[in-house]
Amino acid sequence: MTAMRRAIFLTLLFVLSVMSPLAAAATTETQFKDGSTAYEHTFSQKGTGAAGVITLPIGAAVQSASFDLLGEASTTTWTNFTSDSDYGGAGDTDYTSSTTTRPSPFTYARRDNFEVDTETVTLKGNPTELTPRFSSSSSVATLGSAHLNTTGQFVALSDQGYTSPTKQFADIRASTSTPWGYTGVVVPINSSEIHILRYSSQYMTNNPSAIMRVNPSTGQYLGTASYLTNSCGSNAMYGIHDVDVYNGNVYTAHYTYYKINKWSVGWNTQGTQVQWSCQTSYTYNYPNYITGVDFDDNTGKMYIGVYDASARNHYLKEVNPSSPTVITGTWLMTSTSYYYDHGAGLTVNMPNVMYNIYYMNTDYKSIHYHYTMSSGLLVSQGERTMPGGGHYGLTDTDEHKVMFSCHWSGTNYCTQGIRKVHVYGDGAHYDPRASSLTSQTIVGQTTSISKAINSINVNGIFGSVPAGTSINVDVSNDGGVTWKSGYVGQKVNFANAGTSVKWRATLNGTTTKTPVLGDVVLTYTTNYQTSGYYYAYQYVGTAASNVIAATVDWNETRPSGTSITVNVGYKASSSTCGTGGSGVQSFTSPNTTKSMTATSSYYCVRIMLSTSSTGATPSLTDLSIALHSNAPNQPGINIDGASAWKRSAADGALIGPITVSSQQGGNTLVDKLNDAVPNTGSGTVDIPIDLTSESAGKLSITS
Repeated sequence: MTAMRRAIFLTLLFVLSVMSPLAAAATTETQFKDGSTAYEHTFSQKGTGAAGVITLPIGAAVQSASFDLLGEASTTTWTNFTSDSDYGGAGDTDYTSSTTTRPSPFTYARRDNFEVDTETVTLKGNPTELTPRFSSSSSVATLGSAHLNTTGQFVALSDQGYTSPTKQFADIRASTSTPWGYTGVVVPINSSEIHILRYSSQYMTNNPSAIMRVNPSTGQYLGTASYLTNSCGSNAMYGIHDVDVYNGNVYTAHYTYYKINKWSVGWNTQGTQVQWSCQTSYTYNYPNYITGVDFDDNTGKMYIGVYDASARNHYLKEVNPSSPTVITGTWLMTSTSYYYDHGAGLTVNMPNVMYNIYYMNTDYKSIHYHYTMSSGLLVSQGERTMPGGGHYGLTDTDEHKVMFSCHWSGTNYCTQGIRKVHVYGDGAHYDPRASSLTSQTIVGQTTSISKAINSINVNGIFGSVPAGTSINVDVSNDGGVTWKSGYVGQKVNFANAGTSVKWRATLNGTTTKTPVLGDVVLTYTTNYQTSGYYYAYQYVGTAASNVIAATVDWNETRPSGTSITVNVGYKASSSTCGTGGSGVQSFTSPNTTKSMTATSSYYCVRIMLSTSSTGATPSLTDLSIALHSNAPNQPGINIDGASAWKRSAADGALIGPITVSSQQGGNTLVDKLNDAVPNTGSGTVDIPIDLTSESAGKLSITS
């Protein structure tokens, strides 16, 4: 044909530039014959959808053509992370060996080196601890008329009989001749002899390999003690997590055997041979794992620590000393989800309670949890991660001290060394005294730090708070210009970052009673772990086969040198949802859609944060995952019944818009249109346009 026409180009739902034989001008078709400007078809399976017909003059020559298509999933399901529990729970507890909380539909989750606060995920910080300790007059900046006792290391409205639980006494150092290993509980038998249980491995489910005897004054190794189990059974020494010495008898708490055993300890006439002899056994049965035992020396009341494996709670229970299986009171202390977060030590000096949890296989650390009894309620005073490594047992002495030894056999986890028994104050308010002063604010020293912070954690406010008294603590990050009140367990946030950490405490008492402030435990973070993760998965079986793409979105802060990656997809087995394979896609930017092959049985997500500069952490919040099922796979355009374009199977299902143009290549739009126009004759011809798909999904020609 002779071309004597001009071209007009429009960009609507489709554009056909047509050279008409009837006029020396170009015409452009942008709508179907019926006047419609859009078409949508939902495929329930592989098939063809009739979009409409285009009317062209007979004898016309099509010069170019383009179609704007939109592929959509006919089904989309959402998983939204909207609470702290969706990311594994508030705080920075690692769950590397046990499942943690997660959003539906996931059924299993783990995390490591993450901190979650107000629905926001960051890398776990490496906190710096700040405690005044009250060991010298320089521990405070302003004392007022309050009394500072540097021996007991406390502040009160008048002098008291009290020893702070953060006061550390000199270690008992066993001589190098003492055969060391994995140590268990420490038993202060008397002033001249302590016993230390030794094991051949970190697991204490069997008998100890030895009961070592050490002189607490000199560290001299005195040999070993033997034991008789008598009627208590062959497992009478299994799984000892705590011990107490009361009225000359030794009481042992047995974790896996749900029992308390009572022992007598005797010497031969020469005092050279020592033997434990089991007298009585008290069994509590599953799910009551016994984690601690102690008598309150002031009242003679008996208490045990119990981990309820069914509820995953740690309880303080008062029991009848004459019949210890009779429980007379129960109080919740804390909860842990992992069986190997071992309750391992209890000391009670009412109203104060101290409880140890040894986090076995989770950093091998011990955290001491402090409580006070107030009006029949057990109230938290906070917690402190103990230096030197995790341990079993909290054994108090008549001198208001507690003893324990790092459990591990080497300095890789016992960072303060081995062959040592650590000695701390027990937090007992053993001699309350009246005071003429009823209120005083004590101000701590200012601690300057190298990097500005905008939050301070109040981990603990230790002391004694008799009925009718109180201790109120405020913290500042700018040297006392801005004060904010803080309570135990609170992360205090400031509008502006600062580099000067300060605390103050107001003690309110009466003329007969004073509170005692044993210590304030604050932490702040200036650097972070280099990487962390959270992953979750769900078994879905063959239901995964219809998912062909995912859209992942979140809000973030991403300082220089940090990164965020979210993996979403399907794995053949329960896994960490690591990168690799066609079933899992990695998303490094929010609001991104990617195709995936969902032929495996486990739907999973993995959040990964990292930093190359430990002084900065990225943050992620509002994570949402949209799984798209039944989007058009290999969508196509048929013209007059013949295929003019078909998306490659390698490109995956179509999610989102795409323009198919004759200028791009890879299609025969112009050829198929011209094939449908007769070369001779007059009038017009109707050319059907069809959309095709090899799968279920929604496909549109858009306006």
